[in-house]
Formats: sequence, structure tokens, C-alpha cells
Amino acid sequence: MTLDADMARVLEEQRARSPRADEQTTDMQGLLAQLRRQHEEGVQWMTPPAVRDRVSDVEDIGLEDEEGARVASRIYRPDAYGQGTLVWLHGGGWMTGSLETADVVARALCARAGLVVVSVDYRLAPEHPWPAAVDDARNAVNWVAKKVRSRELPGPVLVGGDSAGGNIAAVIALEPDLKDVLGGQVLVYPAVRLDAEPPGLPSRAEYKEGFGLEPNALEIAVQAYAPRAQDRTDPRVSPGLSTELAAAPPTIVVTAGCDPLRDEGNGYADALRAAGVPVQLIELPGLIHGCLDMTGQSSVADRAASEVAAALNKLVREYASPVDAPMRSRRSAP
Repeated sequence: MTLDADMARVLEEQRARSPRADEQTTDMQGLLAQLRRQHEEGVQWMTPPAVRDRVSDVEDIGLEDEEGARVASRIYRPDAYGQGTLVWLHGGGWMTGSLETADVVARALCARAGLVVVSVDYRLAPEHPWPAAVDDARNAVNWVAKKVRSRELPGPVLVGGDSAGGNIAAVIALEPDLKDVLGGQVLVYPAVRLDAEPPGLPSRAEYKEGFGLEPNALEIAVQAYAPRAQDRTDPRVSPGLSTELAAAPPTIVVTAGCDPLRDEGNGYADALRAAGVPVQLIELPGLIHGCLDMTGQSSVADRAASEVAAALNKLVREYASPVDAPMRSRRSAP
């Protein structure tokens, strides 16, 4: 597949901005700090705050878990009341990312889809390996559901994320205790297979190097998030291995044409559809992993963000509950 010209320019600029070989650290703590700083700075460069979508209100809060610990979160509200509430989980290989790196996509989905968005600053690996991030996401979904029941937030309740966040969202959407809570999920270039060398995924080899998601970075991220190899075949880590996909809510899967994770995302959409789940698959030809963060650099990426927002509108309109209650429709797939 031909790489989009804007994406080629972004990749070239990213390479130019990356530390030189003599500036790179081999110390794990130093590398982690470097990766986190690069992620924060990269999003700021790709889509500066001045060109991001405007929303009606932004509020930083702390969500308390069952043990009283607080997870930083940010609520984005659209101009109108909102046609639902989306719990959003940022990408970053489970090791990097924050409320700040999530800001571009959270604003876009809030403004363009008319949703309240609750962005969650879940705990990161390696300091907090699996299942810490999943626990934080579950807590956020239950908190939102409670607020929807009390009419403080609009229903239905949706969950979504990009990359690693898409992985966490997919795991959450399969949890039995949440099957009657979630009205839908949106998975943006998700990582759904963390097991070693999964077969039948040619995009992993085709876009192995030079397309923004290098294989060594993916390997480091997986090892940090799920340090025990046996956990990587657990569906709660690799939702693409689940045999209970029929329990998933109506789903949007977004894949980028020049992304190593493209085939596992497309395969997950096919598997969900085969299990009877309503699925909208959005394929973005010529785009790369992380493209929705690049709306400030690419008109094609900006149109992609609008396409995802339109799909969310359709999901809420056709499949999720039309009332302010966290109950999903069980309508069969088209």
C-alpha cells in the first residue's frame, strides 16, 4: 500500500527530531524517561493546542477506585448536553502517554461526535504492569455508569482507545460484569495480539520498520506490560484470542493501511462480526499508526478523525440505548 504523502513527511520529521545515536541512553530508567518525553513533545508538535478542536468545557478530576486511590481523569463536554459518554484510554504502548497526549483525539471526538469524553490517565508499565491499567479502566467505566444512572452524565456509556488504549478497551468490553453497562466500543488501531509471533499477520512484516511503530519498541512495550510470557496468551491481555466475542457490544474498529497492527485489527473486526456483533470497520489507506494525533499536520488524518466521529454517531443512533441509561442494545448484526 502506498504511503500517504503527509504521512511520509511526518515520518521524516519524526526521524529528524529523534535523538541521535550518541544521545540515546541504554539505561532502562533513562530510556523510559526519554520515550515518555518524546511522546509528549511529539503530540505537541504534531497538533499544537491552538489548532485542536474546541469544546464547551474541560474539567480535571480524580476518580477513586475501590481502595480509595485516585486516578487522574479529564472530562470534555460538547456544546450540547451530549448524546453519550465515552471513556477514552490513550495509546503509548502501556508505558507512555497521559491526559496531555490524549487531548487531541479526546477533543476531536467530543466536538465532532457530540459526546462527553472522560479521558483516563491509567497507571503505566513497567511500574504498574497488567492488570493495573485494566483495573483503572474498569473503575472509570463503573464511575461513568453511576453518573449516567444519576443523570449527571448522558448515556449510553461507551469505551474506546487507540493502540494500547484500544487493547485495554477491548478487554474491558468483554468483561461479563460490564456486558449490560456498555453501549459500544471504538478501537483505534488496537493491539489485540500480544502473544509471540502471531500467525497470519503480514502487515507486521510489511511495515516492520520505518512506519512509526518499530518492532523493538513493540517488544519492549509488551514485555513491560505483561512481563510473564504466559500472560500474553490470556484473553484479558490479548483479546484477539478470546472465544467469548459474542459478549462484545456494538463495535467500531479503525485500522491504518501502513500500520504493523493493521491485520490484527482487521482480523478482530472479522471475528467480532462472525460472532454476531455489529461492527463498523474503518480502514484508512496510506495512513500510519498514531495518525489521529496528526490532524494538525495532515488534512487526510483530520478527515479520518471526522469519519470516526461519524461512525460513533451511527453506533449511538442505531445500536446503543437512546435513553440516558447504561444499557446496550442486543440488536443483531446487519
